Amino acid sequence: MYQLCDFLGKTPSELAQEHQEDLKKDVLEQSKIAKKQLNSFFGYLTNTDDIKWKNTLNDKIIKKKVAWNSARQYVFSKLLSFYSRLEIDVKYKKKEKPKEVKTTVREKTWRRDGIDEKGKPIKEMIPKNEKKAILKQVRDSLNSIRDKAILLGKISSSLDDVDMFNLKIEHYRRGILPKYNICYLQGERQKDDMLYQTFFGSEACEMIDLYLIDRLEKINKSENEDMSEIPQNRYLFAVKEKKMDARYFSERMKKIIDTLKLYNITPKSIRRFFNTNLESNSINKGIIGRLMGHKGDIRDEHYNEMFENAKEGEYEDLATEFINKIDSLVSLGNGSRKITEVESEIKRLNTVNEGLNATIEGLKGDMDDLTNSVNQIKEMLRKEDLFFTAPLPNVFAEDQEKETEISQKKSQKVKELEEDVKKP
Repeated sequence: MYQLCDFLGKTPSELAQEHQEDLKKDVLEQSKIAKKQLNSFFGYLTNTDDIKWKNTLNDKIIKKKVAWNSARQYVFSKLLSFYSRLEIDVKYKKKEKPKEVKTTVREKTWRRDGIDEKGKPIKEMIPKNEKKAILKQVRDSLNSIRDKAILLGKISSSLDDVDMFNLKIEHYRRGILPKYNICYLQGERQKDDMLYQTFFGSEACEMIDLYLIDRLEKINKSENEDMSEIPQNRYLFAVKEKKMDARYFSERMKKIIDTLKLYNITPKSIRRFFNTNLESNSINKGIIGRLMGHKGDIRDEHYNEMFENAKEGEYEDLATEFINKIDSLVSLGNGSRKITEVESEIKRLNTVNEGLNATIEGLKGDMDDLTNSVNQIKEMLRKEDLFFTAPLPNVFAEDQEKETEISQKKSQKVKELEEDVKKP
């Protein structure tokens, strides 16, 4: 937002005021100033000579131009969200945005520390057949159940972080298929508005379910609530019940990757891993494209019909296809064992907590009994009517011998009190 304000020479409040003043005019007289500013800023960033996108607001020239697709993402995605925060409603149709330029991007090879033949340290390439093992290391190194759930969700669905963090609990509950324990997800990618129809796999769903259980318990404890479930309109993944920042997982993952001394493994590279992993296992390219939200039609009529039916809420056939051919490819393995271990630990801690609560309640009862006994003695002393037929029990005695000793001392004390009371 700073760059835009600097380009225009205006503050955010001035931009908002300009837009509001423009909206007050008759529809035919409106200049759509916000769009003009964004379009010119895009032209400034790319330094393009294209008449449609050329900067027409001023004569500023950027020192180092920004790549077309990067500028497109920044201006027509991120900046639009800033405008929304300023309560400036700027809407673009697909044809009103600059088209994305197709480029051949070579994937950065996953690497790790190694030693060459001469004994010198190098960053060696990680073979394709070892990538799942690497992702297991990353999963097992993540500390929270939530972060594990995010990782497994990304591996099985190929969703971008921003699209995953836009999901609500209601989207997850609506898409769950108990028969397979996978979740159907449908929406438009924030990056380019392309349709995606994908799934959280069985491993991901198991971890997400566990995360939601743990999250509910924490909410009830911290807020002193007794909710049976988290409200459906809350975000599926949240930090303190608020929407997660799109950079959250990238930052968490970078720390893990650095600790493990790995290189070029990012949330975006997980999306590429999904693509190449399915392609190398002969999954139909049309299916891969739709799962990932790529542009293009599915030529196979059989598969096309399954995706069209899924749009209408009938995704049983598509789910069967996913579970039979794809779920195992996007599963890391040992997931159930890991989940069981974590779940068992949670149950153990809950049992310990319940035991402590019961102990506390028992001690409270013992204290009440002792207080009542003391009050009785005081009342009897006040009335000079103190007679005991048996020694008072000691609720804190550790064993019978100590109990007897304490009782004898109490009896002696009582006799002394009786003698004192009888004295004139």
